[in-house]
Amino acid sequence: MLNTLQKNFRIRPLAAAVASVISLTAGSMAYAQDDADEIVITGIKASLQAAMDIKRDSAGVVDAISAEDMGKFPDTNLAESLQRITGVSIDRSNGEGSRITVRGFGPEYNMVTLNGRTLPTGSAYGGSSGADASTRAGNSRAFDFANLASEAVSGVEVYKTGKANVAAGGIGASVNVKTSRPLDSSGFKGSIGGKAVSDTTNRTGDDITPEVSGLVSWSDDAGVFGVSLTASYQERDSGFTGATVNDWKVERWNGGSTPTIYDNPANSTIFKNAPAVGQLYSRPNDIRYTFSDRERDRTNAQLTFQYRPIENLTATLDYTFAQNNQSEHRGEVTTWIQNGSNLTNVEFDNSTIKTPKFVTEVYSSPKDIGFSQQYRAQEDTLESTGLNLDWAVNDQLTISVDAHHSTMESLPTGPGHSGELDIGVGATIKTGASWQFSGAEIPNWTNT
Repeated sequence: MLNTLQKNFRIRPLAAAVASVISLTAGSMAYAQDDADEIVITGIKASLQAAMDIKRDSAGVVDAISAEDMGKFPDTNLAESLQRITGVSIDRSNGEGSRITVRGFGPEYNMVTLNGRTLPTGSAYGGSSGADASTRAGNSRAFDFANLASEAVSGVEVYKTGKANVAAGGIGASVNVKTSRPLDSSGFKGSIGGKAVSDTTNRTGDDITPEVSGLVSWSDDAGVFGVSLTASYQERDSGFTGATVNDWKVERWNGGSTPTIYDNPANSTIFKNAPAVGQLYSRPNDIRYTFSDRERDRTNAQLTFQYRPIENLTATLDYTFAQNNQSEHRGEVTTWIQNGSNLTNVEFDNSTIKTPKFVTEVYSSPKDIGFSQQYRAQEDTLESTGLNLDWAVNDQLTISVDAHHSTMESLPTGPGHSGELDIGVGATIKTGASWQFSGAEIPNWTNT
C-alpha cells in the first residue's frame, strides 16, 4: 500500500516588509599618493566585483551573493537572500525562509559552513498534534537559516560542485556564509539601521514590529590590528490560517461493489466517475482546520579581532552568537472521514490517481469532532568561537590553520519546560457530513 502524508492549504494575507533604514557612517578618507601602485575602491562596485571574481576564478560551479545584493531587498533572514541565487529555492516556516533546496536536493543534503566552519543544526519546534512540516523539523540535519540575520553577512558562496578546500558532505551544495572582517577596511566605521515590519496576519500582538542592526569596526592606520562588532535584533508577530488534509491512502480499484479502501459501502452508495478496474485512487483520513498566532524574536551578534604582524600572515579570532525565540498559540478543529456503510456519495476527479472531489456520509450514531488548543515554545541558541591563521607563503602556496568550537542548543520554553502543551476534547455531535475538495482555496466541510 502506498501512503502520502498530507496536503496543505493556507490562507495568508500578504505580509509586507516596510523598511526605513538610517545609516550613520564615520570613516577616514584615504587619498592616493603619487607613488601608489594600486587603488582599491570600496563600496558597491567592489562588492559586486568580488562576487564576480569568485565565480570567474573558481574551477567548479559556484554562485555568490554580496552584501550589496542582499541589501537590495528587506530580507528577513539569510534564506530569503539565498533564494536569489540560481538553482536555490527555499522552504518557508511561518511565511519566512527557513531552509534551502539546491538543484532539487532537499535541505538535509546541503552542507552549511560559517567562514569555512561547519555549523551545528537547529530547526523549528516540533509537535505531534497535527503539526505540519514547518513545525515538525526538530530532528532534521538541515540548518535553519531563520536563526541568522542577513545584516551581519558580507557574502555567501554556494558551491554546486566539490572542491578540495571546501568542506565535504553537501550533495546538493556546500554553502559558505562569510562575515565582515575589520582589516577589510581601514580606520573607524560605524553604521546603524532600522526597519519596521508590517504583518497583519496576526490576531494577537502588534501589526508593526521593529528590527534594528548595527556595525562598529576599527583598524589602525598600518592595517596591523582591527576589531569589529556587529549586532541585530528583530521582533515579529504573525498568524496562520489554513487546512491540512492528512494520511492519504492509495490503492487500486478492484471494480467490485466493495472497493479496497471503501470497505463494505452501503448498497445505496453512489460512485460518480469511478476509477477503472486496476486504476490507482486515493482517500484522505482526516482534515484539520488550523488557526494560530506566533511570536518570534531573534538576536545576532559577532565580535571579531584580527592581527596582521606581517603582510602575508593574518590571525583572526571571532565569537558568533545567534538566538531565536519563538512561541505559538494554536487552535485546531478536526473531522475524520469515515468509510463503509456510512458512505452515500463519492465523486472522483479525472486525475491519473483519482481523488474524491465530493464525499457525503450519513451515520447511524453520532461521530466525533475534535477540538484542541496547543501552546508551543522553543529557544534556539547558536554559539561559535574560532581561531584562524592564514599564511600566504607565496603566490602558489597558502597555509591555513583553523580551530573552532560551535554548539547549537534547542530547548523547550513552554510551561514546565515543555515543548508543547496540548488540550483536546472530542464532541460526539456529528450525524452526517459532506466534504468538497475542489473549487475552493481550502476543503469545504458541512456538518449535519
